[in-house]
Amino acid sequence: MAELLDGVSEIDWSALDHAYGSAERVPLWLAAMTDPATSADALSDLDAAVYHQGGAVYSAGAAVVPFLIRFAMDTAVPERVDILELLTRFAALHNQMREPWTSRPAALACRTALLAAFDGLRRLLDEPDPAIRGGVVEILVELGERADDVVHELIRRIPGETDPTDYVLALGTVGGNAAAAWLARNTPPPGDPRRLAFLVAARRIDREAVPAEEMLAARRRGARTSRRLAGPRDRVRPGGPDSTGAGGHDAVAPTRFQLCQVLSAFGAAALPAQPELTALLESDQPRLACTVLGGLGPAASDARPTLSLVAGRDGRGAAAAV
Repeated sequence: MAELLDGVSEIDWSALDHAYGSAERVPLWLAAMTDPATSADALSDLDAAVYHQGGAVYSAGAAVVPFLIRFAMDTAVPERVDILELLTRFAALHNQMREPWTSRPAALACRTALLAAFDGLRRLLDEPDPAIRGGVVEILVELGERADDVVHELIRRIPGETDPTDYVLALGTVGGNAAAAWLARNTPPPGDPRRLAFLVAARRIDREAVPAEEMLAARRRGARTSRRLAGPRDRVRPGGPDSTGAGGHDAVAPTRFQLCQVLSAFGAAALPAQPELTALLESDQPRLACTVLGGLGPAASDARPTLSLVAGRDGRGAAAAV
């Protein structure tokens, strides 16, 4: 697999930097990633250095992304799923950063490399391994510059997927009129366990498209798939939707309890559901809303007005949500 390293020696890595200083060890990590015996540790070291905690793109990160893409496209490379996950974080970083970081040369070079690889990444959707296909979808949804093409690919491939949940949710994340229209035409009927994913995707695009009552009904019938409705970055923490701490509330107020479970399972996608969340707070069960905010994790920072209302009504519940 020596060809995977073509071009590595042409870069002056000592002139580039990562989280721990000079990037001179990057070529060693890349070489070790081609060997199954050392690939996992090498990728871990590379990840910790060139991506670190995100927030900005290091010069070494921009230089290494084209090689990561090359590795991900070669079926002989070990740890491909984890390489795709690292590429996903680089792709998402562009959408998370603010100026001046998004306009810095390293950030622009990283984005250019990802966009240039779009067609090659799209071909990975034909691979038989669902983990590879899922990893590629996570990258593509972050490439907003190619949103129309991503929607087209997802719509084209959903019918051939045994479990299309990840593709359907990705369609809702990318959004747009074509995605919304396709979801409206193809949402399964009540009773179909796939229905909840379609409703969540539609609501991500337009919160008015799906009434809360429909989601509640689909949640009851599609409980086994509901935990997948939050993406990797929105995943509900332990103690979330199925351990609300509400005790006997299920018998006392089943509708509110179920709504709490639904909103928690949605993760960050629940944030547009402020009217429903506020209704929980105005009920006699404000602690249920605290559970929702706890399930949102870091995304709860976008719900500070609601959190403040919780604090005013029930200090102990607010503390639990933070």
